Amino acid sequence: MIIFRSFAFVLSFLLLSASAFADAPKGLGVHLGLNFADVSMDSTMNTMSTTGWELGTRCDHEFAPNLFFSPGLQLIQRGFGVDIGLTEVDLKMTYLELPLLFQARFTGAPVTPYFLMGPVLGLKLGTSCSTATGGDCGALYDKGQTKSTHMGLDFGGGVIFPLESGSGITAELRYHLGLTKITDGLADAHHRGLLIDVGYLF
Repeated sequence: MIIFRSFAFVLSFLLLSASAFADAPKGLGVHLGLNFADVSMDSTMNTMSTTGWELGTRCDHEFAPNLFFSPGLQLIQRGFGVDIGLTEVDLKMTYLELPLLFQARFTGAPVTPYFLMGPVLGLKLGTSCSTATGGDCGALYDKGQTKSTHMGLDFGGGVIFPLESGSGITAELRYHLGLTKITDGLADAHHRGLLIDVGYLF
């Protein structure tokens, strides 16, 4: 935990220091969306997707022609659902995440499509658990089992719709592949998710 936080702090400091000496970013933006979250686990448990929200920022820096480094911050809900027979349990974890994404853009058209890929570091802010019948699922799942940090890989694509003012509207699709276990109590469980969001580039 301490190592992870130290690494994230040092990495953030290096990124901010580098940007201070770089050219002005090509785009500062905000975005929001829906995350269709699930987990992959080595277990006979049948999990289901659960829907969470996402809200974030991005800062695009062009380091080579049509190649961009796009770090950001985002609040996002991840988790999963499971049918235990009598009811359905919905477990959601809210994270503050640091996505460090790289973009390859394809210019020359009225809109600008791009591919993206990069690591994501997450710090858990809270956990919620609910059932379809509205009951307390504390007896079914110990919230303390979920780890306080996670790391994964995002990849996908998007498109920028330029506006006359020089700003733009973005639409993006990202798949999340969790690389670290998210709990101590469940079988080898890793986050999975499909994020669909829209945003605005200033």
